Amino acid sequence: MNITFKKFSLVLILFYTQGCLLTYVTEPDEQALASQANGGIIENKNGACGINPPEPGTRAFYNSRKKDYRSIVLDLVKKMSHSSDVVRTNAATEIGNLGAENLGDQASISISKLENLAESDTSKWVRRASIKALAKIGSPSSLSVITSSFKDPDPYVRHSAENAKKLFMKSQKARLN
Repeated sequence: MNITFKKFSLVLILFYTQGCLLTYVTEPDEQALASQANGGIIENKNGACGINPPEPGTRAFYNSRKKDYRSIVLDLVKKMSHSSDVVRTNAATEIGNLGAENLGDQASISISKLENLAESDTSKWVRRASIKALAKIGSPSSLSVITSSFKDPDPYVRHSAENAKKLFMKSQKARLN
């Protein structure tokens, strides 16, 4: 891996997906000064853990990513039952950010949990985050939950539901093309 630096007044930490440290540069240190003499290029092919990460697109890369996502999704599903509104809101948001393709075998339970939160959670923030997450995931079964949120007592939840339906329809149209 080649990294080019223009300024040396920074701290840089890069990690492989497995969490191995690649490069750590601060100024002034010997590595930064040596890289300056080398035109600002630092090469560190094996990282601090001494292994090469799987190449993107290979089965090993795919499997390592799915394992990472599975544990993340399991943790987020658990957090959607937390007593704190903030924890539930953040968990719903993160599930949505992961997207349908990364939910794997936990997709149905994630979607079911989000639908339940969108329909009946006491916190308007959790309901809003759940509606947005359902739109990002784009499961056809979620459209009815999104549209039923048009009747939510909170105007911000209703507004989020309207925007979520637009996003949902846009994503469905893109999938068909």
